[in-house]
Amino acid sequence: MAVTKIRTLFLNNMDMLDEEMVAAARLLEREGVVDGVVQIAPDAERPKGLALIVPQEKMKLMPVLNALFKIAEETGLLFREEGEIPSVSPEYAASRGFSEEEITTHLRPWVAERAKAIAKNIAETKKAYDEAVLAGVAAYNDEFVNKGGLVDEIKKDHPTAVPSLGTSYTEDSAPKP
Repeated sequence: MAVTKIRTLFLNNMDMLDEEMVAAARLLEREGVVDGVVQIAPDAERPKGLALIVPQEKMKLMPVLNALFKIAEETGLLFREEGEIPSVSPEYAASRGFSEEEITTHLRPWVAERAKAIAKNIAETKKAYDEAVLAGVAAYNDEFVNKGGLVDEIKKDHPTAVPSLGTSYTEDSAPKP
């Protein structure tokens, strides 16, 4: 069940007629737990899948906690403390409004460990590959470029194919194949 984190309360006409509900909503707004209260139309359905994340210091205040319970009881609003971490089971954590990423991090630590191991393996493999490529380039350079091995081989088979350094040819003086 996907849950949307909110900072606004949604109350219907019946909620607005209940003095305790209005007082609870005003208290939460005054304490800064919610940013506002929206009255929904009489024929509109209350939004589902909403979670109010309450700052820890506000959860310690008994009037705020009582107001939250009153509103949750009437509206079905899910509320939880800001520092709460997923616990018990993935299903329970999802019902408390935690994302799949949070659930995996806290309730399935082996997934994160496996991802770290895979990333480490990839990094080690890439490093070994890069070192092998550099070693191959160095060996090639030593054998063929620095010592002139490839040039010497070509000169043996085709003496006129590779001009020596400092030799310049004109069209007339160029070696003929």
